[in-house]
Amino acid sequence: MRLSEHSLFLRKNDCIDNHFFGHLVNIFLYLAKNKTENLAN
Repeated sequence: MRLSEHSLFLRKNDCIDNHFFGHLVNIFLYLAKNKTENLAN
């Protein structure tokens, strides 16, 4: 899926998808942060 199509898709399904992707991003950032902290220790 191209980025432009993706943003159109997101706009169409704002309530569900933004919420869902927001959760995914938060989880991903959380995991990435933990991983880098673990590597640093």
